[in-house]
Amino acid sequence: MKNLDSLRKKIETIDMQIADLLKSRFDVVEQIGEIKHENGLPICQKEREEELLKEIATMSHSKGECLSYIHRIFRHIFSESCDVQQKAK
Repeated sequence: MKNLDSLRKKIETIDMQIADLLKSRFDVVEQIGEIKHENGLPICQKEREEELLKEIATMSHSKGECLSYIHRIFRHIFSESCDVQQKAK
């Protein structure tokens, strides 16, 4: 079980990094929402999201099922980002 514990610790470290990055991302998302409100810009931009998904697929070098997971996670992040931007004033 020693190897399992070691792997779990690695996952915990990665999870904390993901949480920190998401916090940073949503701080920026809120600022973007404020700018969009001030300038009367649309909050959600599906074309931009699709462009980002293509870039992510290219940069991640992921394929198949893994890429599908990544896309689902990012679609959820984009959805939450729209909610955060809607609430930003």
